Amino acid sequence: MIPRRSAKSIPDLVSRYVVICAQQEALEKERCDLRDILVQKGKGALRGANGETIQVIYPDPKIQVQADKIELIKERIGEENFKTLIERVVTWKPVKSCRDVANRVLTKLQLRQFLGLTESECAPYIRIS
Repeated sequence: MIPRRSAKSIPDLVSRYVVICAQQEALEKERCDLRDILVQKGKGALRGANGETIQVIYPDPKIQVQADKIELIKERIGEENFKTLIERVVTWKPVKSCRDVANRVLTKLQLRQFLGLTESECAPYIRIS
């Protein structure tokens, strides 16, 4: 592990970072390939050469309600059963380019209040170009 205040130069750190990302990508591809092979063996416990154990699990399919099938489901199972099995959920999410839209439509005071109530910190990230 490299100490936070490393004696290495920034170009050296950038090069090492890119190498690690490439290694991680290769390992992730290998992990996915191995997973595909192991899953084909069927569900249950599998033991490794060094005594490790993994479980291959096939979960039940997720139950999702598509908006265009709500009426059909109600018709097939009945209104009362539908209400027992399915609950209505309303969610709110920001519109695309919300910050730009907010800058256009809100007063400065409203904008400060809006951002104060809705912003959350984001971790910095690095994009390899």
